[in-house]
Amino acid sequence: AISDLVTQIPIGATAEAPGNLPEARRLQLSLNAGLLLDALGIAGGRLDVNGSIRDTRMRDPFTGELREFNGNRSYWNLDFRHDVPRTPWEWGAFAEYQSTNHSYRRDFEEHFQSARPFVGVFLEHKNVLGLKVRASVVNLLRKPERTLQVSYDDARGGPIEYTRDYPLEFGRIYRLNVSGTF
Repeated sequence: AISDLVTQIPIGATAEAPGNLPEARRLQLSLNAGLLLDALGIAGGRLDVNGSIRDTRMRDPFTGELREFNGNRSYWNLDFRHDVPRTPWEWGAFAEYQSTNHSYRRDFEEHFQSARPFVGVFLEHKNVLGLKVRASVVNLLRKPERTLQVSYDDARGGPIEYTRDYPLEFGRIYRLNVSGTF
């Protein structure tokens, strides 16, 4: 049970501002774990797992209907790294995903959706002329995204001023990071 949840609330007939709701609820399950992989035969390996699932409810201050909080319902991230023993090399991979993200205002709503996880790999050398050099490739699955926006003439639930539904597709991203001092 939550009291005084901060969100956008009506101010007069046509405005909004940050304010408090008297009550809301959230049920959340979270996991944050790190596992050293030496016992599994991967000396110098580590797997980090993070995730959460939320069920939220609040009474929308503009429409009076029950709805989820602004934000996403679930998120997870897997991060694997391997420091190769007795070498200056490290490599790894990661994947992360978030469910549809909702955002509501008095006269506007937005729904952001991703169809696949965001995945990447890296290779790092810890001493190239005293510098750390990391090469990485991300968005290996060419994750598409989609945003649906609805703007209302006056307030949500009333006449629609416009809708914008736009997909975004982007390819792989290549990075070269050099850090340190020499």
